Amino acid sequence: MKMQSMLMLTDDHITHSLVRRNGCGTKGHLRIPEESKMAVELSAYIESRNVDGWEAWEQ
Repeated sequence: MKMQSMLMLTDDHITHSLVRRNGCGTKGHLRIPEESKMAVELSAYIESRNVDGWEAWEQ
């Protein structure tokens, strides 16, 4: 298990992303404007990674 975890640390497909206001939103459940901003940030992050098979949804 330890060796598998070490291998995962070097895998370029495993990344970490936080939204700008992580933990700073409305207490309890998120509100639609907060969710929308997080969605935009996450989409931009995924697009910047050039993931095979990912296509941004155009409105």
